[in-house]
Amino acid sequence: MPTFNLKTVLDNTPDHVNGKHEGPSPTDAPKLFDSILEHKSTAIIAIIESLDEVDDGSDYKSRFLLHGVATYVCGPGKEKQRKMVAGAIASLLDGPQVASVKTYMLQTLQLIGDKDNVNAIANHLHDDKLGDPAAAALVAIGKDGAPELRKALKLAEGRAQLTIVQSLGVLKDTASAKDITAIADSSTGEAKVAALRALANMGDANSVDRLLKAADAAKGIARDKSTQACLILAENLAAVGRITEARRIYQHLKDQRTREDEQFVRDAAERGLKAIAGLKSAS
Repeated sequence: MPTFNLKTVLDNTPDHVNGKHEGPSPTDAPKLFDSILEHKSTAIIAIIESLDEVDDGSDYKSRFLLHGVATYVCGPGKEKQRKMVAGAIASLLDGPQVASVKTYMLQTLQLIGDKDNVNAIANHLHDDKLGDPAAAALVAIGKDGAPELRKALKLAEGRAQLTIVQSLGVLKDTASAKDITAIADSSTGEAKVAALRALANMGDANSVDRLLKAADAAKGIARDKSTQACLILAENLAAVGRITEARRIYQHLKDQRTREDEQFVRDAAERGLKAIAGLKSAS
């Protein structure tokens, strides 16, 4: 097989037309991507190494090729190729590439990554610049990404802690409820609200009092967000048959949100009470 020649591939990739990159035709695109995949990780690494430090549009063809190949290997019958591409990208995450390039790599792994890439991604959860895209990639991977997020939470501070808490909440990772509860109890501001929301997403029945108390005490936007977390918790509890706890939350919000600008909360609580009326509690 001939040596992979990135310049030739880039030259064969359509140029901008009137400031817009159309890419190859639907007929030509598979041929282009297959010609890259023939060279396996060598080609993927070459494309990554051609990405510019500053995303000013000058490397649009390289970025198109990486994203295009990643999207292509998500198709049916391309599992081995998807794993190869993801593995090649993950192998460079600890390399010399700058943060802007690694961000693009992590965003690509958000599309095609799997459990085999979790460790390489998780190494960047505490990075100020890469923590957010790393967490997003692990969330996209799903439950296989949760253990590393859980582990990283124990040492996380500031923005990293906030991002990881939010990510575990999205994954509804009940195994992290104890650590997130501790954060909810010891934090203030955005960190506290994020922890409360995560517990609500998990449907943590042990957090009913905690959320109601926090929402009642909060002011301004924090009150709105904490109240929303209460509504989410009630909905999730009702969905698993914890009707008694859900009813308690809805009734509390209906009774306590008495301001004129909180009518929407009373309305939501009333709808929740009607939805669970007559249902038998599993608690």
